[in-house]
Amino acid sequence: MDRLPRRVDKSQEAETIAAAEQYAAALISDFVKERLDGDMTKLRDFDLLTLYGDEKYGNTDGYGCVIEQMALVKAICSVVYRKAWPELSYFRIHSYEYSIGLLNTSAMLLGCPVGDEFKGMTKFNPAQDQMKRAWAFYRLHHTIGNYVVWPSKDGSLVHLRDSIPRRYRYVDVYLAEIHKAMDDVKKMQMDIKASVYGTRKYFKRYQCAGGFADMCHRMMLDDYLDYHGKSIILFDSVWSDQKDLTAEHYFKAFDNYLTFCEQVIPRRSDLIIKRLTEALL
Repeated sequence: MDRLPRRVDKSQEAETIAAAEQYAAALISDFVKERLDGDMTKLRDFDLLTLYGDEKYGNTDGYGCVIEQMALVKAICSVVYRKAWPELSYFRIHSYEYSIGLLNTSAMLLGCPVGDEFKGMTKFNPAQDQMKRAWAFYRLHHTIGNYVVWPSKDGSLVHLRDSIPRRYRYVDVYLAEIHKAMDDVKKMQMDIKASVYGTRKYFKRYQCAGGFADMCHRMMLDDYLDYHGKSIILFDSVWSDQKDLTAEHYFKAFDNYLTFCEQVIPRRSDLIIKRLTEALL
């Protein structure tokens, strides 16, 4: 479609949303035909980073190599996460009312990829199989099962993760803090609390007994909860340049984190594919 505006007059909003929804559905359909040989299940392992530079599917509207801003990713997420956020649409993601973000990051534990290594990991002298596993995870974490949508108007829960203290950037700790904010717990990470408060109208439907668990279920985050629907701490929140971090401690955290992600990200991809199939085919 022609360049979609970020803002429109209220009188034009319904028409713009409808046109953007048609575009999103057609884009997904074309992608499945042209890139997945007509087989939606191939989306499960598709490395979205490979779309960078693709004018049709990887178009970020001027944002450069940012997967969360790619047209295809916005299209998929606008369909899939409507179960969690009923008013979600392609246009509302495009206009910043909602934002797409990663669940499990690679940068904290591995550092930046440089050549055929990861800058943070190399100082611990990884074995060849560990480095190979790190690269496999790096590609995996760019698949659709590792992305999620949060409300972002007047308080972005996505962009906040780049500026808060490092331990809170791990998704298990982050979700636990969002859970606290929804329950109005006093002692917690205050930037996250402020962001949830800023987007409180979107969370209103989940401000009830079992609301957090319901929200996470709709967002396909059940693996991050315990049997009772409560947030749980899953990882040892370390980062590669952490002071006094030993190789033994690092690789124990590395193995725990990657083992979880290697199971959960593909499982979420399967759920996303199921929702897309039900919605569009």
